[in-house]
Amino acid sequence: MGSDGVTVLVTMKKVEELTANLDQIQLNKQLCSYLGKQFTKTRTVLERSFASMSTLATTDQKKVLQEILMVAKFGEALVQKCLCKESSWLDGAMTLENVKEDVTEILLSLSWWTSVLKMTNADMVQAIQKTTNALKKHDHLLEKFLSASSSLRDAAKVDMEYLLAKLKEVKDNHVDTSFTSPIGIKNQEYILATYLLSQIIGDVKDVMKEVDIQLKKFTWLALLGEGAGGDVGEVMWLNKRCALKIICIPNIEKEEKEITILKRCHHPHIVKFFWYWEDKKSHIMMEWMPKNLYTHIKAQVQGKLGTPFKLHVAIDIMLQVANAMRYLHNEKIVHRDLKTSNILVEPIIGCFEGYLHVKLADFGTAKPYNETETFSKQTPGQGTPIYAAPEILFEKPLVDQELKSPNFPPKADVWSFAMVCSEILTGEPPFEGEKRATLRAKIMNEDLRPPLLNNCPDYLRSCITSCWQTSPKDRPNFSSICKNFMLAKVMSLGIFPLDISNHLFLELNKIEKR
Repeated sequence: MGSDGVTVLVTMKKVEELTANLDQIQLNKQLCSYLGKQFTKTRTVLERSFASMSTLATTDQKKVLQEILMVAKFGEALVQKCLCKESSWLDGAMTLENVKEDVTEILLSLSWWTSVLKMTNADMVQAIQKTTNALKKHDHLLEKFLSASSSLRDAAKVDMEYLLAKLKEVKDNHVDTSFTSPIGIKNQEYILATYLLSQIIGDVKDVMKEVDIQLKKFTWLALLGEGAGGDVGEVMWLNKRCALKIICIPNIEKEEKEITILKRCHHPHIVKFFWYWEDKKSHIMMEWMPKNLYTHIKAQVQGKLGTPFKLHVAIDIMLQVANAMRYLHNEKIVHRDLKTSNILVEPIIGCFEGYLHVKLADFGTAKPYNETETFSKQTPGQGTPIYAAPEILFEKPLVDQELKSPNFPPKADVWSFAMVCSEILTGEPPFEGEKRATLRAKIMNEDLRPPLLNNCPDYLRSCITSCWQTSPKDRPNFSSICKNFMLAKVMSLGIFPLDISNHLFLELNKIEKR
């Protein structure tokens, strides 16, 4: 299998070794242990696969091995963070208090790419059968992780109980609450422990007055964005680089809804919420990311010919967004303003393919399903026009008797997702320059859609065009979208010839719809 296979096995072995001794893990002991055991099982499977392959991996196998290696490195990075060797466990707990979804994504990706490795060099019949089996396995594994009785969920529960006990111990053992300047280490620990308890337990009243004052202190570093409603800045807060959203004209009810949604969401592709307070202006403290996808795309195409990303990198970005949206919709939340400027990105360290880590942000217009089951006076015109679904653009929304169900509003997010996909591929925002009134008519009467690449493969074109169907009921849900883009990424790596990829994608979708 050569150096590629060896590197994968060595990385996985390292994760196993790091998780073998629970005493050295400061946070998420049981989840790290679970991850390590699953890596052991996968490594055994890979070793058997390698034994049946030639000494030197084929080009296709090397591509898949690189994907497996990237997933293994994500697992290693997560465990290293939980060891808390570069910071205190209290500092680490700010971003690691709930990593069940991170572990879930790592294990799902590991299982998928391990299955894909078996598809290399397969003929059409074998490819269909193996891919069908891999998709069924993926669905089964996801269902298992989501189950209330899953071992993963049990591990997360034990870890949370352990963390709460440690936090209460720090808080209960604290004596000095004078908070003199500069703040001593013990007071810093008390502030962090009290803050984390308030976040996990959800009882803000538990934050005593002195701690609340400290949580409103920050050091301004740079302006990240500004608008009529307020600014977003890069700040230092509790010794951590964060993003601070300052809203000049507060709408308390709206902001509290956004905070409620953000606090519910714990996912590797959704920006993390830290703190919120009112002080003439509304302040929302969140995870910092270097740039948004809109500005990154503009930088990628500036002064260059061609598209912003390699095809497989573009599809990977789309898949991460789809995974975030699947999580939101599973949580019964609709975003309502999905666009590239609301998607934050950062390069994946050590990856030279141009891959990005993607996180969904800005939940100012998001709503729970139970507030969007039927059209309200607030629904029309919501979101950004060039990304908004036609049923949202209309001042008097189209009401189809068949669509009066909780499933209808989320399908507007699916349309917006398709608009984002077009922009990722071409580097140009959809319908740029079109006026709202003109856009409505052209979408409905002329079937106007944004451009895709001239050489866009049929399998990817099918993925995207299915999401911008005029009628919401004809658009897929994000569970189906995720599987389609998983397949599209495999095909974009060239594991199957293009004509076979297009045919294979159609055949697999027929099987899925049966």
